[in-house]
Amino acid sequence: MYKRYSCYFVVLYVMLAIVFINAELLKDIRAYSYRAQKESVLEMMDERMVHKVYERTLEQIYGNERTVQCFSIQRNYRIELDEQEMDILCRIVQAEAGGEDIRGKILVADVIINRVENPRFPDNVEDVVFQYVDGVYQFSPVGNGRINDVVVTEETREAVLAALLEEDVSGGALFFISRKYADPDGLTWFESNLTSVAQHGGHEFFR
Repeated sequence: MYKRYSCYFVVLYVMLAIVFINAELLKDIRAYSYRAQKESVLEMMDERMVHKVYERTLEQIYGNERTVQCFSIQRNYRIELDEQEMDILCRIVQAEAGGEDIRGKILVADVIINRVENPRFPDNVEDVVFQYVDGVYQFSPVGNGRINDVVVTEETREAVLAALLEEDVSGGALFFISRKYADPDGLTWFESNLTSVAQHGGHEFFR
């Protein structure tokens, strides 16, 4: 009889061990799945660059399943643009304001966006950046080809995204110039025909 009970205890012990091992494996699988979902969601948000995430990622456990809830405020861009135009906008900002701080970059991006919104200029980023008037490109990095050689930094991307998502901080600027490198005749035209609305870093902004 004792041998029989001993066998029962052994079988029960083995069964409990199997249940425990399976539970640990299931826990590890769920943890991995949860991390993969979280990383996938955050990566997707970063790649799309469409919505700005303001708050936190909240983790909640419902029974045996883990879920990720992302609280965000959906914002639309000030102008419509595709991936190619986003790249062009980042490149011209990098070329024109690569040495400026993030506010200086935002201001330059604002000028491009303001032109797209203004009926005096083309209605899309590509045509604004590559506009050719009276034998002159509107932006010198296009004329000398530097727009194609720049390496866009993360700060520049953040500045462009901020300019697209937030209100214009340039005072409606449609032009900018660096007095340090400006042609005297060009500077005279700016001062005679335009209104100065902002100055930051090495640039002065006009409308």
